[in-house]
Amino acid sequence: MQNILITGITKGLGFQLAQNSLERGYNVTGISRNKSSINTSNILCDLGDLKNLNYILGKEPNLKKDFDTIILNAGTLGDIKNAREVTNQELLQSLNVNFFANKLIIDHFLKNSNFTKRFIFISSGASTKGYTGWLSYCCSKSISDSLIRVYAKEHQKHIFISISPGAINTSMQKSIQTTDINQFPDMKKFIELNETSSLRSPKEASIKIIDHIEKVSYSDSGMFLKI
Repeated sequence: MQNILITGITKGLGFQLAQNSLERGYNVTGISRNKSSINTSNILCDLGDLKNLNYILGKEPNLKKDFDTIILNAGTLGDIKNAREVTNQELLQSLNVNFFANKLIIDHFLKNSNFTKRFIFISSGASTKGYTGWLSYCCSKSISDSLIRVYAKEHQKHIFISISPGAINTSMQKSIQTTDINQFPDMKKFIELNETSSLRSPKEASIKIIDHIEKVSYSDSGMFLKI
């Protein structure tokens, strides 16, 4: 039975990734800010608190096991606002969750486990395209994609992949739906997807992601996959 570590399993895509993995017989451990209703090992940690995350990585007994796959799913959209209004502190908060926490986790397991084969980052189309109002999200997703590409070249005994699952019907969409499209016109796309019931469900997205993870090989390492 494979051991899988997933960040952000409380709700949305992370919840479904954990649920789908359990249904396939995997042993799932989660790291999330709040307690998940899934009956699995759930380590409580705010990934934006890097000092505490670093402590937990070193001390938590449930993280001493060998993980075949680590899915870096946790992320934050941040406030939707004009780029010039985003403070350095607000940008740093998003980077802590969407980038620095991922680096801490990757570095810990590269140093302490020769067993971990796959590091999977849940990315977004926003990492390759600028969206009005999404400075923090676009920047933090983009820099994590770069992280994955560099680690793929430097650590060829492991597999590093970025996966973009498209627009998903999660709580992130709720804040988008109330956005003024006159001020942030790029949000119109997501509002229309919601109105036409065209957003992918977290369950559907999780199944496609796990299907891809099970198929990736060393030759895929460093890739950005849109599913």
